[in-house]
Amino acid sequence: MEADLLAAKKMLDNGYNVVICYKGMMFTSDKEKDVALKEFISSKLDLSMFSIALKSLETNDINYLLELGINKVITYKLSSDAKELLDSNNFTYNYFELI
Repeated sequence: MEADLLAAKKMLDNGYNVVICYKGMMFTSDKEKDVALKEFISSKLDLSMFSIALKSLETNDINYLLELGINKVITYKLSSDAKELLDSNNFTYNYFELI
């Protein structure tokens, strides 16, 4: 697992719901996942080089990640349908529990 994903996971462990990280630059949110992802999208920041850590990842979240241009993900819980979408869209990902 690369350093950005490990740093982002550490921030999840500290209570954040969404963490976006690249080479030490980090954006965090303790808001609900959908709200946080929509806010990151509306910020118009170029996050395509960033990695993201989420407590859970479901199929509807993949569209947000595609819109953000993020393709490196770590999550505690990953739905099996989301896993298929990650695979078909060439994401790099790690997870701890498949649900």
